[in-house]
Formats: sequence, C-alpha cells, structure tokens
Amino acid sequence: MTKKERIDKVYSMLVLKEQTIDEVAENLGVSTSTIYRDIQDLKREEKIPEDYSVKHSMSKEELENRICVFASKGKNLTVGEAATKLQLSEVSVHTLVKKLKKEGRISQDFSFRHAATNEELKDRIFFLATVKKQSTTEIAHAVGISSVTVREYIAKLKREGKLPEDFTTQRNVFSKDLEEKIYVLAFMERYEAADIAMKLKITSSTVYTCIRKLKDAGRVPLDFSFKQSKEIRKQQLKDKICASIKQQEPSIEDIIRDLGISTKMTYRYIKELENEGRIPKNFMSASAIPKKELKNKIYSLALIQKQSANAISNKLGVSLGTIYKYIKELKEKGEIPKDFSFSISTSRKALKDKICSLILTEKQNKSEISRKLGIPGHTVYSYIEELKEENRIPYDFSFSFFMSARKLEDRVYTLAVVKRLSVSSIVRELEVSHTAVYQCIHKLKKDGRIPKEFEFKMSDAEKEVKESKQKAKDEVCSLILSKNMKTLDIANKLGVHATTIRSYIKELKQEKRIPSDFSPTLSMSKSVFKKKICSRILKNKTFTEIGKELGVSPSTIGVYCKQLQKEGKIPQDFFLKDKKKQEDKLCFLVLNKGLSAKEIAKELGVSDVTVYKRVKDLKEKGRIPLSFSFKSRLYQA
Repeated sequence: MTKKERIDKVYSMLVLKEQTIDEVAENLGVSTSTIYRDIQDLKREEKIPEDYSVKHSMSKEELENRICVFASKGKNLTVGEAATKLQLSEVSVHTLVKKLKKEGRISQDFSFRHAATNEELKDRIFFLATVKKQSTTEIAHAVGISSVTVREYIAKLKREGKLPEDFTTQRNVFSKDLEEKIYVLAFMERYEAADIAMKLKITSSTVYTCIRKLKDAGRVPLDFSFKQSKEIRKQQLKDKICASIKQQEPSIEDIIRDLGISTKMTYRYIKELENEGRIPKNFMSASAIPKKELKNKIYSLALIQKQSANAISNKLGVSLGTIYKYIKELKEKGEIPKDFSFSISTSRKALKDKICSLILTEKQNKSEISRKLGIPGHTVYSYIEELKEENRIPYDFSFSFFMSARKLEDRVYTLAVVKRLSVSSIVRELEVSHTAVYQCIHKLKKDGRIPKEFEFKMSDAEKEVKESKQKAKDEVCSLILSKNMKTLDIANKLGVHATTIRSYIKELKQEKRIPSDFSPTLSMSKSVFKKKICSRILKNKTFTEIGKELGVSPSTIGVYCKQLQKEGKIPQDFFLKDKKKQEDKLCFLVLNKGLSAKEIAKELGVSDVTVYKRVKDLKEKGRIPLSFSFKSRLYQA
C-alpha cells in the first residue's frame, strides 16, 4: 500500500478503533517506529491534536474530560473499573483526579466507589488478617483494593479496638520450592529478573528480595548481578547456536524453535558469530529455504491461514523485509490480489458477535478470547462494556463467575442452605474463590434471605482444623491460669505468632473461660493486679519495688495507682509520700553508701539520666551539697 493509504489506516485504527501501537504495527505488518513517524505526520496535518497520547489513544485534554464525566456520574465506578475503561493504571487515575481537583474541574469530596461497602471491606480485611493470617499484598489482591487502602483499614480497626495496637500482618515467606526455582533460573540458567518474574508469576521485587536472601545464605556470590547474567546468557545462547551449527547444520527456523528466541535475535547472534569467525561467513545464505519453497509457504500462511507478517517471520525464520518482498512478487505475478493486506478484515460488529458467542456459549475467559481473536485484554473488556449496554449479556456479568451476581447468590444459597455443603465443596462445585462464596453469604445475610447466625457445614479437614484450634486454646488457657505466662512466652512455647495467641485470648474472654478484664501484658486480670498493688502500697513499698515484684515497669504501676486514687482505694497524698520515700532512699545511697550513678540507677530501677536529674533537684532543695559530684566524690558539709 502507499504511504498515504497506510497513514489513513493508522489514523482509523488509532483514533476510531482505539488500538495500541503494537496492534496497529502488527495489523499493518510494519515496525512500531514507522507508526510513530506516521503519527508525527498526522499531527503536522492537524488530523490529531498536538498533545495526542499514543499510550491512551486520545489527547491529554480528552482523557481529562473523560475522567470529569466519570466524576459527574457520582460514585458509580470503582477506581479499577475507571482504570480499565481508560486503559490506565489505578495510580495514574488517582494522579489525574488529584490534578483535576486542584484545578477545580471536579468536586473536592469526589471519591471512587469501593467494590464493597466500607463495613463489608473492614470485616473482610479483619477476617483475612486475623484468621487467614494473610499478608497485606495477599489481602489487597483478594479484596481488590490497593495495599495502601488495606493498611488504612487496619489502622481504623486498631483505633476501634478490634485489633491490638501492635498488630502487624504476616509477611510473605519464600517457600523452599520458590527459592529453588529462582536460584536455578537466575544463577544456573542466567535469566533476567523480569523474565523470572513473568515465568513464575511474581513481582520483580520478590525476585530481588529472594536473591538477597540467597546471597545472605551464601548460595549466590555477593558480587552476583543480573546485568552480568544478561551477558553470560547471551554468550551461552551464542555458544549453543555455534555448537548446533557445527554439529547438525540446522536451518534458522530450527534454531529459533529449539532455543525459543526471536528471529531478529537469532539473525543478530549469527551475524556476530560470523564476524568472530566461529561459523562460516555464508551460513545464512547456505541455510536459507529455497526461494520457490519459501514463496509457497508465505502464500499459504498469508492467504490461506491468514497469519500476520510477524507470525510468518517467526515461523519461517526470515525477516519482515523478506516477507514483504515475496508478497510484492506474488502480487506482480497475480497469484494474490493487488489489494491484499495483512490488516484485520473483521468488522467491529462481527468481532463483538464473536466475543458474545465465546462468553455465553463456550464459556471462555478473557485470556482465551484475547488469544483466539488476536486482540489485547483491554479491547475484550471494552467490547464487553458495549455488550452490557446493549443488554446482550447481564449488566453484572463477571468473568470470575461466568454468571450474574444474582445468579451466583442463588446458586450459593441452594448449595449452602438447602444442600448443606461446606465452603470447599461449594468452591469446587462453582469453580469460584472462597472469597466470592463468603461475599455471597454476607450479602444473603444482609438481604435477610438467610439467618444472621448461619454457619457452613464443616468438611472433615475443617473439623480437624477446628479440633486442633480448640486444643491450642485449651493449652493457652491452662498456661495463662496456672502458670501466669505472658503472650510472647506462650507464643514461643507453642511455636505460633503472638497475634494468634491474642486472638485465642479474645475468644477465651468471649467464652468466659478467663476474666473479661484479663490483660496479656500483666498475665492476670486488671482487678487482681490492682489488688496486688493495693496490698503492697499498704506495706509502704515504692513504685520501683512494686514493679520489680510484679514484673512490670514503675510507670505501669504509676498508671494503675492513679486509677486506684480516683477510685478512692489509696490515699490522695500517696504520690507525694512515694516521692518523699524515693528522695530519702536516693539521699541515703548517695551520701552514706557511696554508690556510683549506675549502681544507684540499678538499685532504684531507673535510668542513669533520672538519677542525675533527681540529684540536681535535691541539690536545689539543699538536701545534697551543691559541691557533690559522682566523679570526684568530694563535697563540703
């Protein structure tokens, strides 16, 4: 096609069909750099705005206007839905919203709708954090919100007293299997961090964290880096190509298939090997497919199998230029139509019909549809939105369930209430996550379709878990009541997290097996602790002495003494008397015993700084001579 025809097609695909640069390049069988040059021409011809963004398939102004439209509709969209519609990340959407708020184009109190109500989210996060012991990232992924939002809700739960102040979510722990896989791919096979992340379906930061751990363990050298690995891997691939050529004399197509690398990379490595003199200079021409055979293959793949230029290039191991050269020859000989193009000829309506059929009839997911039709995932989602608006698929349709939310609720109701199946059985039956089932049950309780006290029938595995939990609770109760052990000591003894012990203590309080005012810090109920303090006060003991006997700090004793004073259980002048006792004891230790500041601090159970401060106060009161110094121990009477 001519340059003008190509530019017109680029305009149509980018602006009207909202395709990405890669899609346009693949459809037209040209490089992405060619498309970028065509876009610059379109800008010069003023067919598209100067601030047109290739990434978003629209101008910056149009993108901001679309966000303003979403904001004007109220809280109908979640940030995830808005990001999908605009083909942006959630962070980018939030950044643009912040900018528009500053400019006054949208209301200051605007915020996106949550996927669930605040209370539902809070309950779900509480359950996943305390019962399931999931990490912040796992909770965020399960609930469908950001990690930052998860932390905000955990902070709210702490303020409400539902979680302890020192509560923290579990951290991701590397399994031995994952660690071993990363070790093999990074150190043995020399893959890059991004490739390992993609292969194992984890983040690049997880790969780097695991590598640091392997370095600490001494399994990977301290000077290991992925940059060096890239060079080593390149050399390994070149060595494999060289060895393969010398032993078998394969075609370029065979090399590409065996090593799983691109045509472009294969040609580059072969050229480098030729320049290094490791393989014959004429290898590429010698290993090439005969011209007639190659032309027939290109004809078959392009016209009959309707494959793209890139796909043919990779399959036959030849460059795109070679493909286009033979296509031109075939056109000149009249073997293929003059107007033949690699561009997709399927109309928008036909594509939409196919997607609808694949969803409703064949029950295929987004990835399968994307792969089958050769379109990106976000394009599939945009067509689904249109199908929803046309009422061709349910408005609340979700790929997760392949049915509407209402239909899923009815199925869960039947299986849970009528058939009395366990959660695991329902998950297997409906092929959905545990989260989806619990969300449905929560909704059914809220709608009054099932009683608030409804509980699932437990499977044998769940019964076993409950029994083991009950045994653990019994042991915790025994250690608390009989041995007065503290939370951390119990956790270390049982080999579990301190948070788990706190959750058991909370349940034991609800079951009234331990006092409701029991404190894990004190290892006893607060009322008993106060009585012990009272009895010691009557014996004229100081804060420090009481703290030592009860195993807590003097400041904790002070807090409870204030409460007892308010309740009228100890004298109102108690603090003055205690202070007088402390001063008398300090004067005695300083003047008569001749102890150092450190020794006095140890005796009184306070810091060195506190001793120096109190000595200074006593000097001002005239109870210790002004010339006194711990350093010299010389003073005048």
